[in-house]
Amino acid sequence: MRLAALITGIVAVSVAIFFLPIKEVYFALAPHSVTTSDNPPLRLLFTGDIMMGRAVEIRMEGRGSNYPFLGTQALLTKPDLTIGNFEAASPNVHVRTPSMGMQLSAKQSSFIVLADNGFDILGLANNHTFDFGADGFLNTKDSCRDAELVCVGHPNVPQERVVTQKGVRIGLLALNDISVPLDVTAAKAALVRLEHESDIQIAYMHWGEEYEPIHTPRQESIAHSLIESGADVIVGMHPHIVQDIEIYNGRAIFYSLGNFVFDQDFSRETQEGLLLELTVSEKDITFTLIPITSVASPSQPNIMNQNEAKALLQSVFARNPSTKSFSKDFFTLPR
Repeated sequence: MRLAALITGIVAVSVAIFFLPIKEVYFALAPHSVTTSDNPPLRLLFTGDIMMGRAVEIRMEGRGSNYPFLGTQALLTKPDLTIGNFEAASPNVHVRTPSMGMQLSAKQSSFIVLADNGFDILGLANNHTFDFGADGFLNTKDSCRDAELVCVGHPNVPQERVVTQKGVRIGLLALNDISVPLDVTAAKAALVRLEHESDIQIAYMHWGEEYEPIHTPRQESIAHSLIESGADVIVGMHPHIVQDIEIYNGRAIFYSLGNFVFDQDFSRETQEGLLLELTVSEKDITFTLIPITSVASPSQPNIMNQNEAKALLQSVFARNPSTKSFSKDFFTLPR
């Protein structure tokens, strides 16, 4: 395991963006202050939704437990910390979820597979970790810890966690607006606490409308409130497709990274997603977007080819006024 200790965060903000031919986009944000001096840059990788039950479970049994990660394993293991949203529960007695079933159950061994493939932190603040009640949620947390993963989040209340890596205190605030309406006041209070305890604050959001490519007014209202309360970056999920990106007050809001490992094979959009890498140095934070697709390999995301990646990113940028002027080659926002 690559984690060093417990932590918390704050960063600040102006943005430069580059779209390179290798399917990557870079956003450079200047921090308020990061407590590193001689440490090398810290690299964090965020994925979209991960669901290891239902058809994914069947595919893993037939093709090997590592099947979903064979196309991205090198990317997952490269950063200092890899973070994903675990979209299921892992009850003490596992019964495979039937096709189209919405009470999502995953084997307890799923966490070992995730750890073996590079994951360090899993978010549990979503609308499925309570699918088997409080006992199922507690068993999910226990299974996560048994695999030596850090779990953060609760489906009903804001929950923060501070992790320290390479001398940088990373404050993660896991929030869910799907099971019950998010207590925005409590979330803002958590960010105020994190501002005094960490070097960078990241809000990890479960929110929005499924299959909608553009964020809702409620998402925007929550996002702006969180940034005004000190969030440096907002990373979203739940819509199961990639949503737009907004730059607000010099901070980046990734409304939805889409699916990572899932079995929603019914559309191209639900089989596309983004990996988001943050590179944190003393002077700035660089955001790298890596488009992925599982169209040709169900439940196994692979890096998109150059043309597909370029088309997806152009589409995403065109959806928001703050990014619609970004061209396919090079973008700079003033610091």
